[in-house]
Parts: sequence; structure tokens; C-alpha cells
Amino acid sequence: MSYEERQQNSNGTYSRFQSTLNIGMGLVYLLVGITIVYMKVYGQVPLGPGLAYTLGGLMIVYGVFRLWRGFMDIRRSRLDKVRKQFDDINKR
Repeated sequence: MSYEERQQNSNGTYSRFQSTLNIGMGLVYLLVGITIVYMKVYGQVPLGPGLAYTLGGLMIVYGVFRLWRGFMDIRRSRLDKVRKQFDDINKR
């Protein structure tokens, strides 16, 4: 389902939920990735250094991506509201 279809079908409720979920999960991935790297630096993780840093780095990158996607969805939905209001004003 595309963004436009979701926006039309649910008046933005699904979009807000998805944006919140993306931001929340992005924070979780960031925290887990930082924790893995931090714990490896202090020797508390029984993983090899390559695996620990790779896993931690990938989780951090994916967390940043989820945060970016959540904020972009919020931005897009706000812009759509403004465009709709502008179109309503121009139709008068």
C-alpha cells in the first residue's frame, strides 16, 4: 500500500501510527547498537571484535534510517494537510 493510499483510506491515523512506530523502533535499534559497541569496548560482550562492531554499526545505521523515515512521514503528512487546506482555499 502506497503512502497516498494509506493517507486517503484512514485520514492519517495509520500514517501517524506508522511514523510513531518508526521513531520508536529507530530509537530502540540505536540504543541496542550503541550498547553493543559500548559493551565490546569494555570487554563485556563475548563476541569477536569484528562481529560486535559490525552488528553494532549495522543496528545504529538501521536505527538512524528508521528515525529518518519516521520524521519524513510526519513531515510529508503535515505538508499534505497544508496543501489540502491551500487547495480548499483556492477552490472558493
